[in-house]
Amino acid sequence: MTAPRDEPPVISQRPSWRSRAPIPDTLAGGRAYVTPGPRRSAPRAEWIEYYRWCQEVFQAIARTDARHTHEALAEVFIARDWEGRLTDPETLPGSYYTP
Repeated sequence: MTAPRDEPPVISQRPSWRSRAPIPDTLAGGRAYVTPGPRRSAPRAEWIEYYRWCQEVFQAIARTDARHTHEALAEVFIARDWEGRLTDPETLPGSYYTP
């Protein structure tokens, strides 16, 4: 059994920035898909969730957009790096990255 905090959110609890549309097939479409992201003052947990979601989106795009596989994987790497930075409670980012 999963703890309540580990359960996926129901649709009504999903952040407004998380699209319900299918993931696009192109890198340009993916960048538009994950925009605008959380508001600047959003809690750290929301930004971590955003970066995890970006990883999922760009991994899917890397499999479908052969011409931009490396760029999509770079976005995965960047999102993973930002997730790691925010998971560390000692770091206080001055700004956040959005693709």
